[in-house]
Amino acid sequence: GKMTAAQQQSGESAVVSNSDATAQSANEVQIWPNPYKRQLQIFLKSSQPGMAELRIWTVSGVLLHRQVFDLSVGSGLFELDKAASLPPQLLFAEIRFANGERRMLKIVHE
Repeated sequence: GKMTAAQQQSGESAVVSNSDATAQSANEVQIWPNPYKRQLQIFLKSSQPGMAELRIWTVSGVLLHRQVFDLSVGSGLFELDKAASLPPQLLFAEIRFANGERRMLKIVHE
């Protein structure tokens, strides 16, 4: 009976992850150009109206920048503040949406 139980459990968890994926797929992030030199454009689309937060991290985990975006209308095109003053290296952009979902993207400042 162990295999049956395991199969049932994996079946249940698959259903949960599917519903999660469906809910999350409504959130969208596009960042360009990448690599960038001076300006970085950020397009955000949120499944749930509210605020989205962007954090820029170094590879070693140092927080360089934090910016909040108003997605009360569901989506928006923004520019990264201080993009030109960030160190020229590989950076991580973490976006946290109103529903709690987080996305991590690699960006390169040349």
